[in-house]
Amino acid sequence: TDRINYIQTDKLNNIWITTDSGLVKYNGSTWHTIFISDTTLPHIGEHLAVDSKNNIWIAGQSNEITVYRGEKF
Repeated sequence: TDRINYIQTDKLNNIWITTDSGLVKYNGSTWHTIFISDTTLPHIGEHLAVDSKNNIWIAGQSNEITVYRGEKF
């Protein structure tokens, strides 16, 4: 079972959730999971933020930071 670490809404009202397995996006009708193995992070952390360009910034558990720009990391 995945633990939910953090939840944030972007400017398009998508809901972004960090879990133990990766990043999850919910657009109101569809769930999409980006698994940790598809990222540059060894672990998904407990924080995420959305910037003014709607990029998703994720902090890893060991203070790594990566950005998701809608298509890829």
